[in-house]
Amino acid sequence: MLKMFSSFGLVEYILIVCLTVFLYIIGLPLLTTNADRAHKRLSALLNFSKPKKDASFKEGSIFVRTYKMLENRLATLIEQQIRKGNFGKLELKLKQAGVKATPIQFWTKKIIFALSGSFIGILTKNPLLVVIFAAVGFIILDLRLKEKIDKRQFIFKNEIPDFLDLVSVTFPACANIEQTFELVCAKVKNKISNEFLIALNEIKVGRKKRVVFNELAERTGIREVSSLVTQLNQAETFGTGLEDVLITQAKSIRQAKKELAEERGNKASYLILAPAALLLMTSILMMAGPFIVQFITSMTMFQ
Repeated sequence: MLKMFSSFGLVEYILIVCLTVFLYIIGLPLLTTNADRAHKRLSALLNFSKPKKDASFKEGSIFVRTYKMLENRLATLIEQQIRKGNFGKLELKLKQAGVKATPIQFWTKKIIFALSGSFIGILTKNPLLVVIFAAVGFIILDLRLKEKIDKRQFIFKNEIPDFLDLVSVTFPACANIEQTFELVCAKVKNKISNEFLIALNEIKVGRKKRVVFNELAERTGIREVSSLVTQLNQAETFGTGLEDVLITQAKSIRQAKKELAEERGNKASYLILAPAALLLMTSILMMAGPFIVQFITSMTMFQ
């Protein structure tokens, strides 16, 4: 099979891709059920802004229009999978990363990146590179998403101790915990305060506090906020005081921040040691290299 593909030229590869896309576009309506067609027509009737948006796509270049057509087609397929209950964890990951995108948009971009990578691989006329570039294009967005989640959670862990210190100091002078969070969020402008401010706005519109706080813990994805939310829910259920709880939580979270800093400091020492050892070996080779060459030359003369 690989020998057969390797014998193809660039024109043959392009024709295969074009034929595959053509058959996909032509054959997809035949595989669509009546229920899916009805759902699509109802969605088009309910969404009045979508025709205007599609009309604006026609004003762009041919590359923009081709990309948008492919994106809309893939988005329809992925939306069907989401309606079936798939990709449930992806929405939570997008929230934890602070990415303002839906799972449909994320998966559509992944598939487009994979197709773009495969096209680059086709230009090399190597079937193995086609698979490699397609795989890289498919997983690169997942790697970037994980990087954003880790970076955002690291910022949360650094900001939550100071935030809770202010909350524990302000709480005795306030009527309830919501007013305390509102005052602290008005004074402190950072990422963790923005998350609590979102939760407060949801409570003001009538949502239950327990549900909102649980969503806050899931959205941040760090143990410190989850522990705080658990304490808040228990205090609301049993009617216990929150002042001592907030002080205890602030102390434990600050200790956790100190341990995190020590752990990263230990890892940094190993990371610094590796390039230092590499530079040391390079210096030794530079100084001892001429002597080694001279020694080998003298030994060959005796032979």
